[in-house]
Amino acid sequence: MTNEKVAEVSQQIIDLLMKKGAMPVRMDASANFVAHDQWTMLANHALWMALQLHDMAIAGRSEGKQGRWLGWIQCALWVLGLQSIEQAKRANMSESEAFDVNH
Repeated sequence: MTNEKVAEVSQQIIDLLMKKGAMPVRMDASANFVAHDQWTMLANHALWMALQLHDMAIAGRSEGKQGRWLGWIQCALWVLGLQSIEQAKRANMSESEAFDVNH
């Protein structure tokens, strides 16, 4: 994916999560995930990551890290019930790519 495409997809994710009421809060690695509102905690962290990812893409930094972060964020969206795997695949494709449901 190009930096421009990562910026586009991350902006769509930012808009979606903000619309759902998420706040950009980095998850504390020592936090007890079970003791908190898991949906809110995961959505907030995903939004925080999406904002960081968007900045990375705009600055043209670390495409490998961008891919890892985007994968984590899109998995979080799937877990939260906000995006299917098929929707994530489609979002990541360039306009010239055809969508193949089997891959």
